[in-house]
Order: sequence, then structure tokens, then C-alpha cells
Amino acid sequence: METGLCKSSQCKDRIHRESRSINAIGEPMSLNSNPGSAIPRPRAPFWGIDGCRGGWLVVECDTDRRFCAPARVCRTIGELTDCLPGVPLALIDIPIGLTDYPGGVRKCDEVAREMLGPRRSSVFYPVVRQALSARTYAEACAVQKALCGKKPSIQSWNITPRIREVEAFLQQRPGWRKHLRESHPELCFRELNGGLPLPESKRTPEGLQHRLSLLAHCSKNARSFFEQTRATHPRNQVADDDIVDAMVLALHAAMSRSCGLVSIPDPAEFNRAGEMMEIVFADISFSQRCKPRTD
Repeated sequence: METGLCKSSQCKDRIHRESRSINAIGEPMSLNSNPGSAIPRPRAPFWGIDGCRGGWLVVECDTDRRFCAPARVCRTIGELTDCLPGVPLALIDIPIGLTDYPGGVRKCDEVAREMLGPRRSSVFYPVVRQALSARTYAEACAVQKALCGKKPSIQSWNITPRIREVEAFLQQRPGWRKHLRESHPELCFRELNGGLPLPESKRTPEGLQHRLSLLAHCSKNARSFFEQTRATHPRNQVADDDIVDAMVLALHAAMSRSCGLVSIPDPAEFNRAGEMMEIVFADISFSQRCKPRTD
């Protein structure tokens, strides 16, 4: 029976494991070196950024896997202008780099959906680049159907304003693409869960607790940070699943300093503008997944 999970050999063929990590200023370094002894710890924590009703929830995590309070909500990505250059790596849950080819589908989204199996619906296919400037769903449908023969989903359209916002932000600051990278929380949780997709939705009590348990296994203050963030941000601005999503993105960004990043797909895919269309997460081996936090 089709399960939606990719077999290990297929995943190995389709996942590009980058031969680099990120140093204190976001530049690549060889994974053959010893990051702990050769490179000083960065002054700025690593970031996880997730969209929420209030704007963008930003969570910070250091290389000791401690979440740095408090989490903050920025109304726009532009509010990060002054501090983002000092951040070694920020992982954000939003498509960066849209396809402009007739197929209309990014390979990274196809691979992510295959890897996530029962959680595949959490990966939305974004609109094609030609439809990014559309001001209504009807207009986006007309543009995309003319190019690809099919319309975007309403879920894809609902995240289009956020895609447009990040796209404009990076177009004005192209050098910041090395700091701000696309990721996906469910892929990050999959890595923490021994390479298996989580069976429960993050919006169920069981699913939320499962994700918190995985975070707490890696970080001593994960639960207290979650409760503090929950208590200091209105529920109508920041939902519980927004918090755990931003937390796991920040954790993966921090862990990538020692273990590097996985980038899907392999080979890398570029659009006509030369932008890479990828999803990244920390390259956590099985032993590292199972290794508990250090208190």
C-alpha cells in the first residue's frame, strides 16, 4: 500500500547533503574541520522565524541549544533589518525562490511531501513567480492556469502576501540570502524523531505534546521557554503551534553550526532568475537525534 514515505535509498538519492556548515558570519566552512575548536562561538544566537497572526514570531537559540528569552513578534520582516546581518543563520517557514517554469511545481516541495508522508499536506505548493504580483485569487488562478494548466490552491494563495513580503525584502538586500534560508518545521521535527514523520497534527493536544517532548529532549529550557512565550503573547496573535514551529527552526539553525545543513532536492534547482529553490534543515545523524541535551 502506498504510504507516502520515501524509501531510504530513494531519499538518499534525492537529498543533497551540503558539504558545508555555517560560521559566525554565515560563510561556508568545511565539515572536515573541527568547528568546536577552530571557530569561536558566534556572538548572536541563531533564529527561527514562523508566520503568525500578529506578523512573524522570532525565536532565538544558542549553540548550547538553549532558547533565549523573550520571543518577539515583528509586524513585518522589514523590522528585522537592523539585526539580521549579525545573525549567523535564520531559518524561516516560507517559500523563498519561486518556480517560473510551465510545470509550476518546485522539486523541493515534491521531495518534502514525499518525506513527510502523513504530514505531506503541511507543504503547500506556492504560486508560480508570474502570479506573485496578482492582487486577487481569481487573477492568480488565471495567470497560473494559463502557464501550467492548473490553479493554485486557496492555501497557497493565503500565504502569497507573506511570500511577496519576503521576496521584496531579499530583492532589496540580496546579500542577506546567506543569512535567511527556507526551512519547514515538519521536516525539522522529522529529523528529531529519528527520521520518521510525526503521526499527529501539531494542532491536536497529542501532536503539540509530542513536538514539545522532542524539543525538550534536545534543550533544557524548551518547556519553560514555551510556557513563557505562551504567557506573554496573546493567543489571537501567536498560537501554540506557531511557538513550537519557530522553536524547532531556531534549534535546527543552531545545531547546523556543528553538523551542517541538508538541502533538498539534489541536484539543486534554480529558477530563470538564478535563485535556488531549496528547503534546508540540520544534518542530524541518528546518534545525534538520540543524544539527549547536556544540562
